[in-house]
Amino acid sequence: MEPEKFEKTEISKIGEALHIKNFNELDLEFKNGEICTAIPKVMKDIKAVGKNQKVESRGNGPSWKFRGIDDVYNAVQKAMSDNNVFCVPKILKRERTEIKSAKGTKGTHARYEYRYRFFAKDGSWVDAFTDGEAIDWADKVSNKVASFAHKYALLQIFCIPTEDLSDDPDKQNHDQTYKGGQAPPTNQSKNAVPKDKKLKKIQELVKVAKEKNWPNTAVTFAIERMFKKKSSQKLTIKECDDLIDMIQKNSPEDAMDVLAGDSINDENHFVPEENHD
Repeated sequence: MEPEKFEKTEISKIGEALHIKNFNELDLEFKNGEICTAIPKVMKDIKAVGKNQKVESRGNGPSWKFRGIDDVYNAVQKAMSDNNVFCVPKILKRERTEIKSAKGTKGTHARYEYRYRFFAKDGSWVDAFTDGEAIDWADKVSNKVASFAHKYALLQIFCIPTEDLSDDPDKQNHDQTYKGGQAPPTNQSKNAVPKDKKLKKIQELVKVAKEKNWPNTAVTFAIERMFKKKSSQKLTIKECDDLIDMIQKNSPEDAMDVLAGDSINDENHFVPEENHD
């Protein structure tokens, strides 16, 4: 059965079952056509986007390199245009919460769910779904959220590589011989940290956060942004030390402002989430 005929026949059955007369009401994630060949062509034309931007934290807190939204736009715009591909965003869900810092500063924590529909010239499409999350102490939270979500939709659907490939495991040579058929020593056994030492470090983290008036939500937010982990129990000793250092040198609102995305009071300046992308 031909693809187009199959699509119309099967969608007609679905429409009848759901009592839908206008098939455009069906919010499908995919429509077969030229988009299936156009996206691989775009991927072929896009060059690697390196981590050429850097965030310098306030005080002596953590810093990191990242791929900025402008870097991604510059990489994909021509490739998409040359291959007749464009995308249209749609906000599926909005969550906005008013927050207040320890100093009484009001801000907004926002999380939006987006659908980005990528079209080819024949009208076929494929959808990409991403979340955007940000905190802002002024009026730019929606801009931050949109930038985050769009950047990751582009990175993921086109599988844009980074130039930072130095840790590729295929580049390592482990051609070594061990006597007696014993397995080679592992870093895990060599560098294992006693549980009681780690527990003391976590207790120190909790104590410092309390002394500096850091609420639990701010600590959890920092852990997720800095280390991509869900709780302090998952942190290493080094990560605990880094977080303690940041808490000691930054107020919750300043640190959350940096980690959420915007450390410079310039509406045209974009700083991404700390995920090393």
